[in-house]
Amino acid sequence: MKYYLLLFATLFAAQISIAQSIQGKVYDPNTNEGLPFANVILLKDGVSIMETSTDIHGNYAFEKLRPDEYDIEAVYIAYSNSRITGILLKEKTKNWIYLCTNKKVRLSNQ
Repeated sequence: MKYYLLLFATLFAAQISIAQSIQGKVYDPNTNEGLPFANVILLKDGVSIMETSTDIHGNYAFEKLRPDEYDIEAVYIAYSNSRITGILLKEKTKNWIYLCTNKKVRLSNQ
């Protein structure tokens, strides 16, 4: 029994040690206010591998990531999409990525 408990604790500690995270905020650069409920997409080689939404203050987080290179894209209604590419995660790191978006320009046919 002690052997299994020790094995479980070792595996759990190893899993925690390989888990990296990306955290940040999606905000409007004109007001510096966070954008609530924006969609944030984590991409690997151009393919979406994880998605989340920002909280009421514009904060988001992706947890338990493996060391690798990622891209992040923020999508919010009435704003241009914002993408950051080439985010390199190393072992035992937390990365803070702030994404700013600009309001879309509406064109009129008048």
